[in-house]
Amino acid sequence: MKNAKSQTWILLASFLISACSGGGGSPAEEHVSSPSDDRFSVLATATRLNVIDNDGEFSESAYIRIESSSKFSERVAEGDVFSLEGVRYLPSSEEHPDWPVSTVFGEEDSFTYVVISDGEIVSGPSLVVVGIEPFLVVDAVGGSDFNNGTMAQPLKTITEAVSRSEPGCEIKVMPGNYDFANGETFPIVLTEHIKLIGDPELKGAAWERPTKIQGGGSYESVLLGESIAATIVMDTGFLGHAVLNGFSIEGGETMPTQSHGVVMLGHGDQLMRSTVFHYEIGIFLKTIGGDIAGTEIYDCAVGIVSLPSLVPATVRRCGIRFNEVGIYIELVGSLDLGTSGDPGENLIACNKLGVGFGSTLTIQDAQGNFWNEWPLVLLGGGGLPSEFNDLEASDEPLVHTNGGQAYEGACH
Repeated sequence: MKNAKSQTWILLASFLISACSGGGGSPAEEHVSSPSDDRFSVLATATRLNVIDNDGEFSESAYIRIESSSKFSERVAEGDVFSLEGVRYLPSSEEHPDWPVSTVFGEEDSFTYVVISDGEIVSGPSLVVVGIEPFLVVDAVGGSDFNNGTMAQPLKTITEAVSRSEPGCEIKVMPGNYDFANGETFPIVLTEHIKLIGDPELKGAAWERPTKIQGGGSYESVLLGESIAATIVMDTGFLGHAVLNGFSIEGGETMPTQSHGVVMLGHGDQLMRSTVFHYEIGIFLKTIGGDIAGTEIYDCAVGIVSLPSLVPATVRRCGIRFNEVGIYIELVGSLDLGTSGDPGENLIACNKLGVGFGSTLTIQDAQGNFWNEWPLVLLGGGGLPSEFNDLEASDEPLVHTNGGQAYEGACH
């Protein structure tokens, strides 16, 4: 079209930080604004850049080689080669902690490429400039699952957003009710390294417009060898952790018996700054590592259930209140509730029993937390019966509660 050595392709793309190619998205196409204009636009859900669309005809053996690396996509590095179908582009925020999780913003990336045929450069070097939008956006109120997932054209359901996602995707969920009536399919299952981000500042529980996920369904778990009823399942295996941040996750009448709010079965999964309530079991853990942090868990038969694990998950700065049992640990030591160097800072109070155990073979760390009273209120300790207890008297010698404090609030 023009002298290949001097041409500059400018792609004005509205990309997702998670830019997804799976599910409902189709490959991107370059659209020429006018015959004399080398500017292009790409659908926000695209992951494949058809950079040679206007470069002319090439032999079947020709291929694209990256000459200078992208800043944000590890898949587009100097020396990488691609077929003429296009360049696979997936920006990652892992090395960019300054990218915000609660606002949508713009960022710019660039790279250069050449086309090689029979060992010779036949086109380029050419410049590609990519404008990045950081999230696949979901909006229950103003979205449609026929949209492309940008802020201007959000999806309607979390279910659809997850189906379009690849590892590394970040999905920004706007306030709204994400339930059966919205078109969700339950449970919502995260099987990849996906970040699902709602309203972390208010833990999804804004009074007027919560970011609420409500509903449940049956999930067949290979790891557990049985089906489990849940609202959300994080089952990422060994491949990478999923992140759930900033949601109000509510059970109640819409949930089956023996319902679970969040089931964490993967490797390093994270539940952050959320609210989980009205379940038989609020959070069910059989993970390798992982974190629960800044989350409120209440009005459940059992707030957290932890099965034995090779690497304990951590629980930090959580409010675990008004449950029959706050935390049940099947095997002592398989859940980290706080250490001397990293105190838990959890509020474990106003439960009929704060922490209970299935078997006691080692020492349980639960340091630096807030309890009903200090010293602890022990169930079966020979004193006056109490409505709210911290530990069973027989378990107390095995639990390190150094640095504990009494909860100064009221349980009624």
